[in-house]
Amino acid sequence: MIKKLSTLVIITLLIACGSAKLMTPTQADADRGAKLFSGYTLADLNQGKEIYEKNCNKCHGYKDPMKKKDKKWVKVVPKMAKKS
Repeated sequence: MIKKLSTLVIITLLIACGSAKLMTPTQADADRGAKLFSGYTLADLNQGKEIYEKNCNKCHGYKDPMKKKDKKWVKVVPKMAKKS
């Protein structure tokens, strides 16, 4: 469960600023994510993308990850994950 929540946090942080569509994660994204959450892979990020598209986007549009700091996302995402 924590891995899924962390994946959602990373995906949220990787959303393109002002983009209407969620970007497809790349290996470079996975490498950046692994610096925050040890052991993350591109497959984990793609799974997080699917979770976000199926659950999070039901209630609200895509969020600009730069509008909140990492510490805030780490608090927000687990609360929202309980609602999905």
